[in-house]
Amino acid sequence: MGLGIVLFSRLENWFDAFALRIGAPMETSGTLLGGRDLVLLPRLSHASVLDMHLARSHGVSAGLDYLLPGRFLWQLTTDSFEGVQAQAPFEAERLRWSLLRILRRSDDMPQALAARVRALSGDARVGEPQSGTTKSSSSQAGPGSELALFDLAERLARVFEGYVLNRPDWLQAWQRKASALPQGQALGLQQRERFAALEPWQAWLWQRILEDIGELSEEHPFARFERDLDQVVATARAQGIARITVMGLPGLTTQQMRLLALLGQHLDVRWLAMNPCRSFWDDLPELARRVPESFLPDEPWLNEQGPRLLGLWGKAQRDYLAQLRDLESVPGLSVGLAEIDVPADTTLPGRLRDLQQAIEARSAFPAVDPAVSAGQAGEAGQADTADEAPGLASSGLQVHGGQGLTHQLLLLREALLRRLEGPQADLKPSDCLILCTDLEAARPAIHQVFGTAGEGTGRMAYRIAPAARPSGALSVLLLDLLALRWSAFSLEQLAAWLAQPLFSRLVQLEATQAAQWHERLAAAGFITNRGERHGFDAALERLLLGAALPQPAGGHEAPALQIGELVVDRRALPLSSPQDLAQLDSLIGLLRSLERLTQEALTLAQWVEQIDTWLIDWVDPLLPAPDGEALREDVMALRLALNRLARLQATAATGAPEAVDVSIFRRCLEQALTASGGSLQLSGGINFMALGDGLLPPVRLVAVLGMDLSRWPRPSLLDELDLTGAWPRRGDLSSSAADRAALLDALLAARSDFW
Repeated sequence: MGLGIVLFSRLENWFDAFALRIGAPMETSGTLLGGRDLVLLPRLSHASVLDMHLARSHGVSAGLDYLLPGRFLWQLTTDSFEGVQAQAPFEAERLRWSLLRILRRSDDMPQALAARVRALSGDARVGEPQSGTTKSSSSQAGPGSELALFDLAERLARVFEGYVLNRPDWLQAWQRKASALPQGQALGLQQRERFAALEPWQAWLWQRILEDIGELSEEHPFARFERDLDQVVATARAQGIARITVMGLPGLTTQQMRLLALLGQHLDVRWLAMNPCRSFWDDLPELARRVPESFLPDEPWLNEQGPRLLGLWGKAQRDYLAQLRDLESVPGLSVGLAEIDVPADTTLPGRLRDLQQAIEARSAFPAVDPAVSAGQAGEAGQADTADEAPGLASSGLQVHGGQGLTHQLLLLREALLRRLEGPQADLKPSDCLILCTDLEAARPAIHQVFGTAGEGTGRMAYRIAPAARPSGALSVLLLDLLALRWSAFSLEQLAAWLAQPLFSRLVQLEATQAAQWHERLAAAGFITNRGERHGFDAALERLLLGAALPQPAGGHEAPALQIGELVVDRRALPLSSPQDLAQLDSLIGLLRSLERLTQEALTLAQWVEQIDTWLIDWVDPLLPAPDGEALREDVMALRLALNRLARLQATAATGAPEAVDVSIFRRCLEQALTASGGSLQLSGGINFMALGDGLLPPVRLVAVLGMDLSRWPRPSLLDELDLTGAWPRRGDLSSSAADRAALLDALLAARSDFW
C-alpha cells in the first residue's frame, strides 16, 4: 500500500484535498465496526476549522475522530500488547509527581541541584545525609516555598518529556551512567560549559525517575511497535480503523513520523502537508548540501542569493518538510511524495500578490519603483490613517503605526469601517481575521474599542477566541476562594465576591443586598484580617452586638454607637429580620468551610473528595433552579476536571501519592480546567485570535496587531534547564522560529488584504 505524502502551496488546495478525501468512500475490507475515519492533528483546537470547511463542502462533518498523534500511537500500542501502561509514564503531568517526591526526599542529591532546591524550599538540610527517617523538605518550608518547589518539578518534567520524545539516546546514555555528549563532538565553549553544569545532576535525576516509576520493560513500547507491526495492524483493523489522515503541521517528532509511515504500509494513511513554496526546498539550487543534522538555532540555511523571505520566516516549515523527505530513505518503507503545483493567484492586489508570489516562486520581493510618488511608495510603509497613504487601499499590503495597543485597535476599527460600511464597502465581518501577538493583553482593549458603537456607526459583531484559562462562573469563583489567604482577607476582596451573582446566591443574597452587606461590614469596622481590631471576626461581633441592643425610639437618638474602642454608625448595624441573620450565617459558613478546607496538605484524591463534598453542601442545592442550566454545565465540567486529577496522581508512580498544600492543588485544578476548555469556533463576525495559536483558514483580510519589535518575535521560551538548546538538532523548534512561521502562515492566509 505505502504511505502517501502530498504537499500543497495554497491553503485552499490543502483544505479541498482534505474535504475530498473525507468525502470519498473508505476501503473497509478487513476492518470491523463499519470503518473509523481518524484525523490526526498537532492540536485538537484545529478541529473546529476543519469541521467548518467540511460543513461548507459536504453540508455535514460527522463521523470523524480527531486525535493527537502521540496519544493515538500510545493507545494503539497499549491495545496491541500486554504489560504496557495505559498512560505514557513520561508525560509531564505525570512525571512531575515523581520529580516532586525526589526533590523533597533525596539526601544524596548533587550539590548543584540541591542548591536550587534549598533556595526554593528554605530547608538548609536538602542534599545532606539525615540520621533516622529522611524527612521531606516541605517540613521546613516557608510560605509559598511548596509551590515554588512544584514549579521546579513541573519545569523539569517538561524538559524530561522533551528528552523522551527528541533525545532518547541521551536518556539511554544516562541510564548507563555515561555522558550523552560523544567525545570529539564539535560544540562551542559555551555549549560545553552548559553541558558540564547541567548534565551531571540531570543524569542523576533520570536514574532516580526510573527507580521511582518502578517496573519498566527493557524495550521501549514503540520499539515493539516496530518489531511486531503485524500485531499492531491487526489491532487497528479490529478496532475498525479504516483510514488515517494526517493534517501535517510542524510539531510531530521524528519517531511519530516513522511509526505513522509504518502503519501506512498496511493501512490507508495519507499525509497532507503545507509547503510555502511551489517546489521542495531540498531541491533549491542555492543549498550546497542537505540540511545538517546538527546546527545552531539561528544559523542561516540559505545564502545571500537565496529567497530571503523563506530564509527569514520558513525555518520551521523547512525542517518539517526535510523530516518528511527523510522517510523516503528509511529501509522497508514505501513512500510516495507528490507536490500539487498550482498557478500563482493573479487576482490578488499588487503588493500582496508580489509578496506571496515571491514566497511561492522562491524569488526576491520586487522593490518599489523609486519613481512612484511618495503616497504610492507608502504602499508598504507606515500611515496613521488610510487616508494619509492613498496607495494602501489598492496594494493589499498595509503597515500602520500606533501609539500603543488601544491606538492600534482604533486605527483598525476606522479602517474596517471603511471596508464594511462605507460607500465602497466590499467586505463582510466574517471576511476579517485579526491576529494578536498578545491576545490576553489585548482582550480588554478589544472589548473597549469594538464593544461600543462609534458615532454614526453600527455596532460591529466580533468574537474573541476563548481565554486559555477557566471561564465558568463556578470554576473561576472556586479558584478565587482557594487562593484566599485568611491572614490577608480584606473588605475589598469580600466586596469583589459579593458583586459576583453566584457568590451572592450561595449566601442567599439578592442582587440589591450585596451592596448593603458591604456597607454593614464596613460600618462594623472590617478592613483586613491583618489586625485584630479591624478583622473579620471583630466586625462580626459588632454586627451581632448591634443586633442584640435595643433600637433607638422615635428616631431621635444619635446614630453613633460605642462598641469597645470603636465608634460606629448604628444605622448600618441593625440585623432587623431572621433573613438578615440567615444571610450572615451563610456568609460565615461559606468562608469558614473554605478556611477549614485549606488548612492541611492532602493528596489529590483527598482534595477531590473534599471539594466534591463542598459542592454537594453548597452548590448542588442551587441546581434545580429554572435558571440553573449554565451552573449545571459548570458543575459537570468541574467534576470532570476533578476526576481527571484523581486518576492522574494515582497513575503517576508506584510510590505513595504526595500530599500537597492548597496552592499546589489550586494550580493543578486550574490546569485541568484549562485543558478541558473548548477551541475557537469562527463566528459570522470579526474574529480575534492569538497569532500562532491555531490553524488559519484562507480569509480575505488578515490583520496582525502588536508587531512591536520587543513583542515579536518573542524572546526565547526555551527553559534554561533544557540542554537541547546547547546541542540543537534538526526539527527542534525555537520560539523565534515558531513565531516567524506563524507570521508566514498569516501572510499566506490573506486573500485580498494583509495589514
